[in-house]
Amino acid sequence: MNYSFIRYLESKKSVDDRALNQQAWQAFWEALPGSSRQFPLEMLELGAGSGAMTQRVLDSGKISTLMYTAVDDQPANVEELTKQSAEWLKNRPFINLFAEVNTAEEFVAEHKGERYFDAILAHAFLDLVDLDQFLPNLLELLPDGGIGYFTINFDGDTIFEPSHPNDEQILAAYHGSMRNPHSGRQLIYKLVEMGVDILVAGSSDWVVYPKENGDSRYPADEAYFLMHILNFFEQSLGANPDVDSNVLNEWLQARRKQVADGQLLYIAHQLDVVFKK
Repeated sequence: MNYSFIRYLESKKSVDDRALNQQAWQAFWEALPGSSRQFPLEMLELGAGSGAMTQRVLDSGKISTLMYTAVDDQPANVEELTKQSAEWLKNRPFINLFAEVNTAEEFVAEHKGERYFDAILAHAFLDLVDLDQFLPNLLELLPDGGIGYFTINFDGDTIFEPSHPNDEQILAAYHGSMRNPHSGRQLIYKLVEMGVDILVAGSSDWVVYPKENGDSRYPADEAYFLMHILNFFEQSLGANPDVDSNVLNEWLQARRKQVADGQLLYIAHQLDVVFKK
């Protein structure tokens, strides 16, 4: 199978839609300050990908005047976001979107102390950064009263069903390959330590399952989503000297067949958090 990261991002939209913590989503909107044409809200999204969260914000119907800055370090992602945003912005004359190719770390370093946003969003992203170094700098982009909305933060638990004899070994190695496999709980704890006001913190687990047995029984493009998740396992562990290649290949073959047969259940534990500085 040929794997496309853009298609992966698109395929997980329906997964994220189910997963996002609705109490956190509501708290985010309730906490935002008012806006006007003279003083539009300014939002920043880091690790914006191809724009799934950007589209959710714009399609929410909750805001009509907005300056939205989306940052991602992959040019292909920003190109796709820019392309799609032409449709999202139709009939929204007072919403402006700016997409920038940059790393989150570089963007924050360039603007801290000089530019402020009413809200900062990060969707399925903060497990990729060093929270100890990144969070203090990031919070410098928020004024007092500014809102943070950080979603789909992985928190150390992956489940596949039906079980496989090599699950424990494969999953332990996969989690060990991550920069921060417990970013969800650590994010919440570090924010509390930094003195912000946690408004809501709650689970946002990915749960992907077939609606009935048989081929193509997953909703939307979620069979592809599962195949891409398994590809992440192969990429992360294929050169790992602590993982027997025969064990990995047998596990991957079994899991891919289960996806093709419409039999695999996948769960990843994650957390959402909304806070006020």
